[in-house]
Amino acid sequence: MHTKGEWIWYNGCSWWRLGTKDGAGTRDTLIVCPTIDSDGHPNLNVSEEDKQLISASPDMYEALKEYKKYTGGENFKLGETINIQHIEILMRLSEIAKQAIKKAEG
Repeated sequence: MHTKGEWIWYNGCSWWRLGTKDGAGTRDTLIVCPTIDSDGHPNLNVSEEDKQLISASPDMYEALKEYKKYTGGENFKLGETINIQHIEILMRLSEIAKQAIKKAEG
């Protein structure tokens, strides 16, 4: 399961870190944390689940833009009877969301 909560980037000791907003800076709330490996090379500590979620974020962003495009404006109006075009749009949005979630969950 990916790290829950509001994520926030912050700088500490010249290294950027990603943690949760409610506890940024404490070890148990770090999401992405820089480190130095035993061979002296820099690395990042991040869970596999959070890596998948981060990798899927562009797809999820595109899915949200598609959702906004089709549900805001002229495509849907409150109280309007749903027609076949609306069903096709909802099916397309459902498929886009399903693929983004699948990528995020691995």
